[in-house]
Amino acid sequence: MIMMNPNLPEFIKYEEIPAFIELGGLESYLDRDLKVFEKIDGGNCQVRNIRGWNLVGGSRANFLKGPKAHVHLWFEKFLKWMYSNHSLYNIPQEIVLFGEWSGNHSIVYERKNIDKFFVIDVLDLESRRFIDYGLARELLDAKKVQGLNFLDELVSGKVDLQTVGRLLEEPSKYYSGNKEGLVIKDYRSDPQLFMKLYHPSASEKVPIETGGIDYLTPARYVKAVFRIMEERDIGKVRREEIVCEVVKDVMAEENICVRDAVVRKRLSRFLESGVLSSINKNIY
Repeated sequence: MIMMNPNLPEFIKYEEIPAFIELGGLESYLDRDLKVFEKIDGGNCQVRNIRGWNLVGGSRANFLKGPKAHVHLWFEKFLKWMYSNHSLYNIPQEIVLFGEWSGNHSIVYERKNIDKFFVIDVLDLESRRFIDYGLARELLDAKKVQGLNFLDELVSGKVDLQTVGRLLEEPSKYYSGNKEGLVIKDYRSDPQLFMKLYHPSASEKVPIETGGIDYLTPARYVKAVFRIMEERDIGKVRREEIVCEVVKDVMAEENICVRDAVVRKRLSRFLESGVLSSINKNIY
């Protein structure tokens, strides 16, 4: 959490959600009241209504004010949408509206789903808990907040591994391709339990035939680049910054130390082979 200037409140970041590599890892968490959603590939953002008359937008890392608002094209598009949507002034001051701004990362969605604000969660600032997704939608509808895109609840209640596997393999609702993954949420637990399961094509770690796990996938490098750009408010990333971020990410998520030289070599191989073409323009 980051403190800004006195005219802005405490910045509240949407925390990272633990990722699972295989269906089996989820089994012990499924015997509970869950909601399952398709994971949207986009830029994490938020809207706050400060003092009832001041709309403030945020990225993954900070409020978008001053020069920060122009670092990325999607920042500008998101803020233009926010400031032109007067119904957002109906958002209660005691919540944070978190979303994904679609169409600016790896997946190219259908035109009708590009540059849209998809609601991912609503945080109650008093309890510091996320409001049940259905209840959050009812709240925003009651306040007549418009221009929002809500995710379908693919499953609500207890779910088995076969159902999760089927949902993961079904095509995306938002374009003609694979889902990026699923997000599975238990709003009732304390602390609240949120998990994500990536489709193999978008996973940051994959099993290898000889046993073990490969943690250095193209998806991990792509996500690292976007994370660096959005958290540091920059438009281009040096190769060594990517190496450091990937090393840090694997340690944070898996408690595994990967040598810089290995990460650097894999990055070079990915760049030469073209599998990172979606982010080549952002690397120097």
